[in-house]
Amino acid sequence: MGEQPQYGDCPAKAAYELAWYTWRAMRRDDRLTRDEMEAQLDVIRERIAAEG
Repeated sequence: MGEQPQYGDCPAKAAYELAWYTWRAMRRDDRLTRDEMEAQLDVIRERIAAEG
């Protein structure tokens, strides 16, 4: 299993949070919780807004 993501590895806070939540879910049970899914949606929304 990979190492815990570091903030500097990601281009934005939301991307870091998604990477961390995904890493944590993989260590736990490979399922995203509601908070983790919300973080995923935040990253998707930021990406869509940036591509505008």
